Formats: sequence, structure tokens, C-alpha cells
Amino acid sequence: MKTIYTTYYEVNRKCFDRKIGDTVTKRKIFSTFEDALKYARRYTKTTKNINYVDTVVFENIYELTFEPTEVEAEIFTPVKKNKMYQLDTKGMDKDLRIEENEDKQYEVEEYVFAVATKKEAVKIAKEIANKRRKAIKVFKNSEQIEIIEPELNKEVMVMKKVSEKTAEYVTDKELISMLVKEPINASIYDFMREPEKIKISKKGKKKLMAVRDLVKRALVAIPEKKKAIRTPKDVVDIMMKYLRYEAKENFYILILDTKNQVINISKISEGSINTSIVHPANVFKEVLKYETSNSIVLVHNHPSGDPTPSIDDVNITEQIIKAGKLLNIEIIDHIIIGDGIYTSFKKEEIIKNNDVDMRMALQKCERS
Repeated sequence: MKTIYTTYYEVNRKCFDRKIGDTVTKRKIFSTFEDALKYARRYTKTTKNINYVDTVVFENIYELTFEPTEVEAEIFTPVKKNKMYQLDTKGMDKDLRIEENEDKQYEVEEYVFAVATKKEAVKIAKEIANKRRKAIKVFKNSEQIEIIEPELNKEVMVMKKVSEKTAEYVTDKELISMLVKEPINASIYDFMREPEKIKISKKGKKKLMAVRDLVKRALVAIPEKKKAIRTPKDVVDIMMKYLRYEAKENFYILILDTKNQVINISKISEGSINTSIVHPANVFKEVLKYETSNSIVLVHNHPSGDPTPSIDDVNITEQIIKAGKLLNIEIIDHIIIGDGIYTSFKKEEIIKNNDVDMRMALQKCERS
């Protein structure tokens, strides 16, 4: 039976399908290189539901006993992948292989097959790794011998070396850059307070937000329940980490038992940049969930960083105190959190004996 060696051109389209949320590979066979390239170029742009991330044209050689059609050729596995043409974003093809050599034994993942020397294989792997921004494996006789990582820019490489030793002498900017693996020109304040204004890639921004949220969770990860409240500083030690970097006003209450131990920390409302809407009914609806509740501490933040109380702050405190008297719940203090600083109504003598001293309150409010 006569053996026929047939050349066909295989187009592989590796793409992310938004409908199924996963990467898929699609394959099509052509009898001429021109037809294959023309087809491949159609898919270097984004379509409605599919983002094409990688389009490659292979020159395949099949060893068969009959001449297959293009449709039949898609079923068979080629004995050689002679050349590879990588298409860039403009649809231009680039021949990553010259001509085939004899005595081939090195392979570069699924991209290039049967390379003659390790040096050539590594060179191609580096080019693909840097272009695709991912690690590429190099094989010898089908056994993995090396993994080529994409090259980092100089600034990130320096940070990587520093991070391997110690982070003690690293600046905030360098530390944040190491976490998201991109150079960032931002302070720790920008990172926590206004991350959306930091100039960074979309991928980097996702990492940045994830790291920021992880930091915020770490700050409040230690349970504060059963901690006794003796002074305003005890409240601040608990709540500063919750509220210091919030961009909107948030109103919380600390619910205490008869021993002034924290039963629960409850968020009552979230307002705008400079105001929060709080109703006494919402406060005591939360307090009455706990049978052992005896008193509460009111806490909210000023995103401006200045904890000086406003007249609205004083008025809502007075309303909550009056409602608390009807339920026999004492309002021990109202604390306003700023940027590393705070104001205590009790310490400033705005609250005295479970009442608001309006004269003192007006003095304190006018200081701003």
C-alpha cells in the first residue's frame, strides 16, 4: 500500500469565550497557506461573545495511505508540525521557525515542535513567554527540562530581589508594587483611601483591590467581643481600623453588657462623603436583639479626617439618648473617628450623666 505524505495548514484559535467563562481551542484545516492565513486574520480582533487571544497557523505533514479532504484531515494527527506562524494583534504573521532540521529533539510546549537545539528552543520560549506574559515549558524528547518565565521590567526585578531578603527597608511604594507586581507611584494613604485614582493596568487594579480588601479584613480579623470598655481610647483602639480609611460616613454602635464588655459591633448606616443618616429606631432595633445589652457607644467617622463634631452630630446624639432613656439603655459616649485622631463627646464633656450639654456642644462645634 502506497504511503502518501500530505501537507495541510492548521489554524488554532485559542480564545476566551465569555458565554461559558473559559478558554477554548478551535481547530480548522486548509489545503493552502494563503487560505489558512486569510482565515486566521479574521480572528485577531474581538467579536461579540469571544475574545481571541492566540491565533497560530501550523504547517502540518500527514502520513496517510490516501489523500484526505480538508474535513477528514481535521480528524487525523500530523506526524510533523513543520513551521509555525504567530499572528500579532494587527493580523501580521511571523515565522517563528526557519526550515526544519534533522535530528530534532527539543519542543516548546504546544507552540513549536521538534526544534534542533536547546538554544533555539529557549530563545523561542522566551519570546513567547514575554509576549504572552506567562511561563512556557521546554521539553527534550517529551521530558520537561526547563520553564521559561516572562521577563520583568527592571523596577519590578529590583523589588523582587529586595523582597527575597527583607521588607524592613522597603518604601510603601515599593511594597505595594511588589504585592501587585507592577510599578506604582502611590502612598499607603492613596492605597487605602483612594485606590481607584492609582494609575495601573486593569489586571493590576484587580490585584490592588484584592490586596486592599485583604488588609482591611486583616485589621479587623481579631475578634473584639468581650473586650471591656473603660475609656474612649478603648473604643478607638477597636474602631480606628474599621473607619480611618472609609471614603463615606459610616455609623456604628458598640453594644455593651453590665460589665461594659463588648457584646457586638453593629453597623447601623452608611451615608455620603460628609453625612450619614441615622434614625434612633434603627439603633435600638439592633440593641434589643441582645438580652444582656445594658449600654451602647456611638461611633462614626469623618472622611475629611477632621473629627470635630457638627451640630447634626450633636442633634442625633441627643435624639438617641432620649430614646435610650425610655428603654433604660445608657449612651456612654459618642466618638468621631478622623485620620488617626478622634473626638470623644464624653471626654469633651458634651455628654454628661447620660444627657447632652448643649452649651458645651456649641462651644466645641464652633472651634472648627
